[in-house]
Amino acid sequence: MTLLMKSRLTRRYFLHIYPILTLFLCLFVLVLLYQESENKRENKQSFLQNNVQQLSRILSEPLWQYSDNVINAIVDSAFEGSNLLCIKLTYEDSVREPLQKGQCADVEGEFISADFPIVYQVSDRVFILGNIYISSRFDYVFSDTIKDIKYILAVSMMIYLVLAFVTLRTFHFKLLMPLYDFLKSIDRYKLTGERLTVDYKSDDELGELISLYNEGLKKQVQIENDLLQARERAEETLNSLKATQAELIQAEKMASLGGLVAGVSHEINTPLGNAITVSTTLMSKTNEFNEYLVSGKIKRSLLSDYVNNMLEGCMILDRNLQRASGLIAHFKQLAVDQTSMSRRTFELKDTVDDVIISLKPTFKNTPHAVSNEIKDVISLDSYPGPLGQVLTNIICNALVHAFQDDVAGRITLTADCMASNSVRIVVSDDGVGVKPEDISHVFDPFYSTRFGQGGSGLGLHICYNLVTGILGGKISMESEVGVGSRVIIEIPLVAPSKYEVS
Repeated sequence: MTLLMKSRLTRRYFLHIYPILTLFLCLFVLVLLYQESENKRENKQSFLQNNVQQLSRILSEPLWQYSDNVINAIVDSAFEGSNLLCIKLTYEDSVREPLQKGQCADVEGEFISADFPIVYQVSDRVFILGNIYISSRFDYVFSDTIKDIKYILAVSMMIYLVLAFVTLRTFHFKLLMPLYDFLKSIDRYKLTGERLTVDYKSDDELGELISLYNEGLKKQVQIENDLLQARERAEETLNSLKATQAELIQAEKMASLGGLVAGVSHEINTPLGNAITVSTTLMSKTNEFNEYLVSGKIKRSLLSDYVNNMLEGCMILDRNLQRASGLIAHFKQLAVDQTSMSRRTFELKDTVDDVIISLKPTFKNTPHAVSNEIKDVISLDSYPGPLGQVLTNIICNALVHAFQDDVAGRITLTADCMASNSVRIVVSDDGVGVKPEDISHVFDPFYSTRFGQGGSGLGLHICYNLVTGILGGKISMESEVGVGSRVIIEIPLVAPSKYEVS
C-alpha cells in the first residue's frame, strides 16, 4: 500500500480514470431516473385508461335504468380511497346534471387524465348514454419516483465503490507491483555492468521501463492493449447480458401482475353482471306485485307467479354470487394453493346445465343459442368450479368472437368417455371460424383479435392453465374459416392429486 500511495503513476491513473468513472455513473443514474419516471407515467396513464373503461362498462346498466343511487354509489366507491383528482360523469341528454367528484377545474400542477364514452347495447343497437372522465395528479407518480432515488443512489454508490476497489486492487497487483519488481531486476542488471540505450525519456516508472527495454516494452504495450480491448468487449457483453436479464425479470413480474389483475376483472364480470341483471328483474317484479297489492287486485295466480319468479331469480342470483365468491377466493390463493376450490364427485351433465343457466342473461338479448347435448351419465371425481369456469370462458369467448351480430349462431356441448379413463368434452360453434395464422396463438396470454371490443386476450389462456393444471388434462382448438370452431377438452375422470398436479 505504501508503494501504491507513493507512486507517480498511481496519481496519474487516479487523475485520468476516476473522473471519467464518476461522470459515467452520474449519467447512468440520471438515465435510470428518467426511464423510471417515464415508465411510471405510462403505467399511470394505462391504469387510468383501464379504470375509465371499466367504469364505463359498470355504469352502462345503471345509466340505462336511471338508477341514480347506484350511479352515485359506484362513483363514490371508485373515488374514495384512490389517488384520483376528479371523476366527472356527463350525460348525453341535456336534462340531467353532470355528476362530479373531486376537483376537475382550475387544477394546479401537472396531471394526467382519461375519458371514455358510456354505451349500452340492446340487440344490435348501440346507445351512447354519456361520458366518464377521470384525472389524477402526476405528483403521485413523481413522489413514487422520488422514493426510488435513495435506492438508485445507494446501488450506484455501491457499484462505484466496488469498481473503485476492484480497479485499485487490479492496478496495484497487476501493474504497479510487476513494474516495481521489474525495476528491481533492472537494477540488478545495472550492477552487472550491462548498458542499455533508448531514445524515450519520461519522469515516471513507465518511462524508466521504456528507457531500459524499448523494443520489449513496445511488444508488451501491444499485448496489454489487446488484452484491455478484449476485456472491454467482454465487460460490454456481460453488462448487456445483465441488463437483458433484468429487463426480462421485470417484464415477467409486470406480466404476472397485469395478468392476475386483468384476470380478476375479466372473470368476475360475468357472474356479477348476471347477478345485477337478476336483481334488477326481481325489483321490477316486486314493484309490479306491490302495485297489485296496494290496489287490492291481488289474485292467487299473480301471487303464485310472483313466488315462482322470486324462487327462480333467487336461485340464479345465489348461484352467480357463489361463483363470483369462488372466483375471488381462487385468484386470492392461486399462487399458494391450487386446490383451494372444493373437490367432489359430480355429474358432468348437471355442471354443464348449471353453466348454461347462469349464462342465460348473457344470451337473452342476442340471436344466439347454447345447448347441452350430453346424453350419457358421466361421473367425475374432480373440481366442478374450475371446470365450470373453463366452460363459461369458452362459451363467452365464442359469443364475442365467433358470431356476426346479425346472424344467429349456435353453441353445442357434447361429451364422450374415452378408453383411458378420461372424458372428452367438445364445445363447438357454427360461427366465422379462426384464421390459420391465429389458431396457434389462441391460448397465449393477451392475444386477442378484438381488443377494446370485449376481448382481453386472457379468457382462453386461463382455460389452458386450469385444464392443464388443477384438472390434469389438455385442451386444443380446431377451426375452419366460415364453418366454425371446436374446443376439445380431455380430462381424467379422477382428477390428479395436489402433488401430481405440481
